[in-house]
Amino acid sequence: MISCKLGYIFFKSLGEKLDLKFSYDFKDNVKFKRELPSINKGQWHEWLGLQWQDVVISNAILEARIETEHPEILDEENGKLTFQCRILWVSLMLTGPFYLDNAYFLTGSEINSELEIRQFFKFDRWFNPGDDFIQEITDIEVNKWKAIFQQTDKIFKQKESFLRLKRGLHCFLKGCSESQVNFRLPYFVRSLEALIMPDIGKTTKQFTKRVARWWKEQNEDKYFSEDAAEALKEIYDIRCNFEHMHDLEDRLEDKQLLRSYQCEEVARKAYQTILLSDSELEKFTSDISIRKYWNK
Repeated sequence: MISCKLGYIFFKSLGEKLDLKFSYDFKDNVKFKRELPSINKGQWHEWLGLQWQDVVISNAILEARIETEHPEILDEENGKLTFQCRILWVSLMLTGPFYLDNAYFLTGSEINSELEIRQFFKFDRWFNPGDDFIQEITDIEVNKWKAIFQQTDKIFKQKESFLRLKRGLHCFLKGCSESQVNFRLPYFVRSLEALIMPDIGKTTKQFTKRVARWWKEQNEDKYFSEDAAEALKEIYDIRCNFEHMHDLEDRLEDKQLLRSYQCEEVARKAYQTILLSDSELEKFTSDISIRKYWNK
């Protein structure tokens, strides 16, 4: 009997268009599905306590597995599972502004078809900016998610390359998990600054000019009908006020939620555009290639 180590992410989402029997392979050992695995409810309840109630009502499950000779030992195999699950999670954040709630990560083992928990923690809460800004996970989005996952997995395995891109992805994920809008927007701005590599003293001007290329790709979104230069200037003004602990003017305060959503979506579009094109991705391999790209 083959023994395995397992990594799971359980969460609630809007995915009613996906059949309850839906199962999708991201790679040989990674699946996305809607049904809970076969579990020992008594043992899992004992392990998870009150949080068991959140896990058991999950309607979206990510599963990664590794065959092993030592399922009972926590070692670097568990680290590989954790890494795979984190890449899956950041890839999902990059795919779309989905409704996500109560996301839990577990690692464990499967011996003689019996699942046992070894590690457990809750992901940072994803913040829902409002019903107007979220979308449902569909099979089309799952296909895009897979493509983004494969590329993100690839760049993180290259230790000495794509360093700014990786730091930018970290900022993007932090922004998605912040619950206060005034904390979200600065992280999304940083995630874009990682890509545009602005010169000191020219940051506002270069942010407005360079980020506009991804703003223009959002033309089907009703929240992107206004002038890109003016909106991006206000986004950067809000960020600077936050960083320097200044109160916002009323005109910026009233637009803060909209500007945060716009900045999040522009950053998401930027990373999608780069990750889903090998020729674009190559331009962001190093600081040298990024400077060359923007200064051509």
